[in-house]
Amino acid sequence: MTVVVGYVPSSSGRAAVLAGIEQARAFDVPLVVVNTDSGRGAGATDGPALVEDTHLEVLRRTLDESGVRAEVRQEPRAEPAEALLDVAAEVRARCIVIGLRPRSMVSKLLLGSTAQQVLLHATCPVVVVKAEPETA
Repeated sequence: MTVVVGYVPSSSGRAAVLAGIEQARAFDVPLVVVNTDSGRGAGATDGPALVEDTHLEVLRRTLDESGVRAEVRQEPRAEPAEALLDVAAEVRARCIVIGLRPRSMVSKLLLGSTAQQVLLHATCPVVVVKAEPETA
């Protein structure tokens, strides 16, 4: 059993990683952090993207300092939900942890929602976290 975390370089992605670390500690299981590029390339700025080396270094340092057994997988593919669900099935996930970000109604209708797809199709529990509001 493993905890699977969906990660994008954002405050909600960081919140998901921290919650995933807590879950992995609580159940004494490994953690797999999954990062996708949503099929749009690493230059995308308005949604999921493969993390750059500097963000990847910070992510790996956070995982190392947490003391949990962890790996980071970068999965370039069209659908982030599909990548998360595939990895969760592969590692027999205890749970999937995802971050939630605000979206407009139009965006939800036109683009769908990774969170919604994961919630609807996961065969294990899904933990959804919101980032703390950023202060100015």
